[in-house]
Amino acid sequence: MNITENVKGAPFLIDAIVVIGPPCDEEGLAEREGQIGEIAYFNYDCGCGQSYPHDPMIGVGFPDGKIQEFWAEELTLWMHPPADLQPLTRWRRIQ
Repeated sequence: MNITENVKGAPFLIDAIVVIGPPCDEEGLAEREGQIGEIAYFNYDCGCGQSYPHDPMIGVGFPDGKIQEFWAEELTLWMHPPADLQPLTRWRRIQ
């Protein structure tokens, strides 16, 4: 189940802007390294060894409309979410 609300103790806030770093395992998405995305959801039950609340899989949305999952250690906070924008609409306003 994807949680689209902030979770106390989670590594990021929903809608935070992050930079994708190098993958931490062989299943990581190296092609996204260096790209900027927006935290869309947390997932604690997809069977990848997550723990609540500190270590979820994190869904990140990109300007191309795709959402892909990363570990917290693969992400770096770039910007906290502005209070006046709706989730996943920010890209349309920036472009």
